[in-house]
Amino acid sequence: MSIIMWLKVAVAAPIYQSLSYALPDDFSAGEGLVGRRVLVHLAGRRITGYVLDLEEPYETEYEVKPILKFLDQFPVFHPKMVQFFEWTAKYYHSPIGMVIKAALPKGLTFKSAKQIVVLDRHKLTALIENLKDNSPFLELLEKERLSTSKTAALLKDRETAKQVQHLARERAVQVEEVLLKDKVKAKFETCCQLSEECKNKLAGVENAADFQEFDHLLPQFFKDLKLIERKTIYFIRQNTLHGQKDHLPQAALNKLYSGAGKALPSLTNKGLVEKISRRIFRSPFGGEYIERKIPEQLTAEQQQVITELKGSLEQGIFRPFLLYGVTGSGKTEVYLRAAQKTVALGRDVLVLVPEIALATQLESQFFSRFGGQVVMQHSGLAAGEKYDQWYNALSGKAKIVIGARSAVFSPLQNIGLIIVDEEHDSAFKQDDSFRYNGRDLAVLRGKLEQAVVLLGSATPSITSYHNAETGKYTLLTMKNRAGKQSLPRVKVVDIKKNAPNRKTKIFWPQLEHALAENYANNQQSMVLLNRRGFSSVMVCRDCGGQMQCRHCNVSLTYHKAANRLICHYCGFNLCAETVCEVCRSDKLIPVGFGTERVAEELAAILPTAAIARLDSDTTRNKREFLKTLKRMYEGKIDVMVGTQMIAKGHDFPGVTLVGVVYADSGLHMPDFRAGEKTFQLISQVTGRAGRGEQPGRVIIQTMQPEHYAISFAKTHQYQEFYQHELKIRCPPDFPAYPPLVRLLAVHIDGLDEQKVQETSVNICRYLNDWCGQNCRSGERPEILGPAPSPLERIKEKYRFQILVKAAGHELLGRMARAILAEKSALKVGGDTGILLDIDPENMM
Repeated sequence: MSIIMWLKVAVAAPIYQSLSYALPDDFSAGEGLVGRRVLVHLAGRRITGYVLDLEEPYETEYEVKPILKFLDQFPVFHPKMVQFFEWTAKYYHSPIGMVIKAALPKGLTFKSAKQIVVLDRHKLTALIENLKDNSPFLELLEKERLSTSKTAALLKDRETAKQVQHLARERAVQVEEVLLKDKVKAKFETCCQLSEECKNKLAGVENAADFQEFDHLLPQFFKDLKLIERKTIYFIRQNTLHGQKDHLPQAALNKLYSGAGKALPSLTNKGLVEKISRRIFRSPFGGEYIERKIPEQLTAEQQQVITELKGSLEQGIFRPFLLYGVTGSGKTEVYLRAAQKTVALGRDVLVLVPEIALATQLESQFFSRFGGQVVMQHSGLAAGEKYDQWYNALSGKAKIVIGARSAVFSPLQNIGLIIVDEEHDSAFKQDDSFRYNGRDLAVLRGKLEQAVVLLGSATPSITSYHNAETGKYTLLTMKNRAGKQSLPRVKVVDIKKNAPNRKTKIFWPQLEHALAENYANNQQSMVLLNRRGFSSVMVCRDCGGQMQCRHCNVSLTYHKAANRLICHYCGFNLCAETVCEVCRSDKLIPVGFGTERVAEELAAILPTAAIARLDSDTTRNKREFLKTLKRMYEGKIDVMVGTQMIAKGHDFPGVTLVGVVYADSGLHMPDFRAGEKTFQLISQVTGRAGRGEQPGRVIIQTMQPEHYAISFAKTHQYQEFYQHELKIRCPPDFPAYPPLVRLLAVHIDGLDEQKVQETSVNICRYLNDWCGQNCRSGERPEILGPAPSPLERIKEKYRFQILVKAAGHELLGRMARAILAEKSALKVGGDTGILLDIDPENMM
């Protein structure tokens, strides 16, 4: 075996640098090399790698191992994506292989794993009898081998890992390496078609009206065939004669004629029918779309914005725009027209939305305009659907991709336009180990692709609007609603004041009467409460204790329909008929309220009304979710209750009333963006009212009517809110928070609280020492902490955090790299982990 070149490979493992592997000359490379998946050896196991570049071999003291094989016949990403992956990995301090893995459909990873197998049952039985706890090995005795996941769990625990090693030394068990293949792949179906010989001999029977006439007209050659064979030929012929394809899926043929299954083997042996394998693409597009009319005429503001965009699109240059358009101003139509222009220019379109709910709404509008050129990419799709949608983008079949934040990695080949709808939404920030911001990466990708980037919102983030004010983005504005509609009238109700005539615990008389009046007038209403479940906490009437999650320091939420107490962080749940874990009393009462209880009280107020609930508990089924939206659009739902997902992007012309049950919940969060997020949520849900022919009104219940976020939202004053918020964040002496400073959050967690705290102190001390040695006078960052996170314990792990403020991201990047380089000395490892969050959104 001779080596023709080396490959620069990023492995799907927590390794920050790329590795070199050899390409033997006896390998058939196939289509391209950069972007291909390969199987390689790493530290005694086999793992997936991704080819980033080709290298000329050079002298080295280390052995360069050859790749084991190519995993596909084609690249899984285009070569120009490499620069995008490398920049992303460097900025967010994430291993590049893990970045690429996150960009690909889940389940697309070959790797080796360990599996415990029984060698000697009698010996194993005798050995485990002496163990204090032999329960982990009883299943092994029964099944002869453990699954890879259960094996991994055993080997992860220090005590059971020692026991496994002892059993292996005694030759009672063996730990084997097995190769886990892709969990998702292309789907194929068997199709049937008539052979050329058969088609030629059937000439003259094309116009047969039915089988009897067809059978009568058949040439003598076919008379010797059995009846089921002649019928099978007839059904294949009739169903491919006038169609676009000359083949028929065998499953469809069997439905048309039950005897086809018996006839096909003999027909294929006689050379009259051929079987072929055809790839089928699983589509997530359902039939519950809302048909919307294309506006005959654009508003002057829409036309001005589109003209500006078209100029940049025609130049084929990178230019970031911020579109600030009030709710109902017609931003979606701007997106559609800009996409139409981009496709006409021969380039691709990427559309990002913060939530799956918004993706499904835009999906119907884009699909009605662009048909099969549109694909979806988000976690709401089944694994097979997601794989096929991804492949259509990769192969160039699709021209438009719509998806949530992960779609920023979509393998479109020639992007000309990137749209980020509701760009202010914090859901664009990933909240697990690879904490990227989809909106920010969209701007970067636009720069690398020389594409126009359009960030749209009725309530732009403070950071984005500041970028527009300072010239980093070009500001486009649409201050008026499309058509003749005006912004709704808003009334704020102070719920601190007693309401003697109040009949319910949730609705003050003003909102209750308005809901009843709207229903009597056959008009629709929407009610917002950004908290799901029936009640926010279960309290013991005897001792006052709250029902807490056993794995997190948070209260369990009561879900009445499921009759469960559920933790919204780890999923732990209990039957609602339980007892207090402090005093064992069974006198538990629900306190507080969520969307489930709001819907129940509404049903009591309006017993004959059609009420629907829209939150993450009710929208897990995509088709049911689309049905609910369609029913609301058609006026078949009188009142829709929901969390923040009802506030964004919906256009229901029949809604004339919006009620906000409790506007203060977000203001209590320990987050410097609390005011901004509250203003955005209230403004967004306010914008759902009055989008049709009738004027809209909004009633906001709050305990803080004087709070600036609520008062500015009431009067639809975004610019005034922006200026007020900027003053709070950027006092004259020293900028306190973004956009004039950058943030790095260092999260430390682990099972041992003392170790976590000790590691946090070590990191904080190290950062202060590092700054003393590496920072010039005047550039020293502000280091806050360490301190317990607001949510101190989640999924059994204790959590501490350190917050670093600096004038620029370059200094924060150097500090982050310094921490990673000293992980061992800082006692990071084992049960204690560290996570670096650049530009954090979630401060909890």
